[in-house]
Amino acid sequence: MGEIPDTTNFTISPTISYKGKVRIQASKQNLNFTGYANVGHHCEEIAAQNWFSFSSDIDPRGVNIPVNNPVNETGEKLFAGIYFAGDSVNIYPAFLSQKRKSSDTEIISAQGYLAFDQNSKEYKVSGTAPIAEEKEGDKKEKKEKGETSPVGNNSLILDDKKCIVKGEGSVSLATDFGQLFLKNQGLATYFSQKDSIGFELIMNMDFMFAEEALKEMADVLSAYPTLQPTNDSRPVYLNAITNLMGKDKADKYISEVSLLGTPKKFPEELQHTLVLSDLKIYWSKEKGTYSSKGPIGVGSAGKYYIGKQMTGHFEIARRRTGDVLNLYVEVDPNIWFYFNYARGVLQAISSEASFNAAIENIKPEKREAKEKDGLPSYQYMLSTERKKSEFLKKIKDGQ
Repeated sequence: MGEIPDTTNFTISPTISYKGKVRIQASKQNLNFTGYANVGHHCEEIAAQNWFSFSSDIDPRGVNIPVNNPVNETGEKLFAGIYFAGDSVNIYPAFLSQKRKSSDTEIISAQGYLAFDQNSKEYKVSGTAPIAEEKEGDKKEKKEKGETSPVGNNSLILDDKKCIVKGEGSVSLATDFGQLFLKNQGLATYFSQKDSIGFELIMNMDFMFAEEALKEMADVLSAYPTLQPTNDSRPVYLNAITNLMGKDKADKYISEVSLLGTPKKFPEELQHTLVLSDLKIYWSKEKGTYSSKGPIGVGSAGKYYIGKQMTGHFEIARRRTGDVLNLYVEVDPNIWFYFNYARGVLQAISSEASFNAAIENIKPEKREAKEKDGLPSYQYMLSTERKKSEFLKKIKDGQ
């Protein structure tokens, strides 16, 4: 066993420094390192670099350093992720560094292995280390046993040239809508030089709502051939449904949609009250809002597949009095759907009378959910065209 002090400027890879113990074992091909590593990135806007602890055998042909619950030399926790600061307005990244405050809210984080790509100049933390592909015989044996490919994990990439941090996987928008639940998969991209962040999401929304209204919505949106299909072959979508379903099921689903335009059977893993399968939003710290940009892909409503891209507006306002959500989508200005949620009440209305009737036909007491598990009560109701118009005017005026 040997000891490497930090004064030697030893690097375990071209851009990652190391200090600590090194063990050579005749029975093992690779050296064992038990000590501390330091990422030598060049991004001043990102939190100060820290020495982080690890213990592992390292293959010099592909250096993958384990980073699971890393700590620095004084035992303080280190993080790899993107976070909301305590003021609930500013967003910042951490890359194997400390959070500004322990109470700062996570947007996305990653653990697993740290690697550096010399060609792209990117550091990556992800749940699995890059390994050689499985032999064909091993794949066949797994298939015969009914084993599926593993579900994906979160990853975090630091581009050392552009100082951009990208997190992909399960994304939290740090919102609270009580008994309306948002589960997001996708990509969060933080631009450190501009101190701004954008998201490309697959948003799964779950809330109590009229089943018949969802069917009416799906029927209307699916019936218009002028609407373009969603691009389900884009990498962020493929990764998202792999996270949700596993690779084998995801591949089968995408194949069916590509060939038939719709799945033979809509998978239960993808069934939610509403799925926005292509949603690009940006955070404004001045307004305290997430706002959409460009068309919105509507994946499904309940158990009904839609898979169409359309004009729309989405907004979440984070407020101390309670977060507010607005969603508007249209086939054209005469055919549209609008949803609003604030303080335990979801309102919805459409240009289509059948959608509105499906809501009104349910008795008010059947549209309510009492407090449960510490969550406030919830109800849904028919909204008004005036409320929809006020939201669209607000968007038009840039408020």
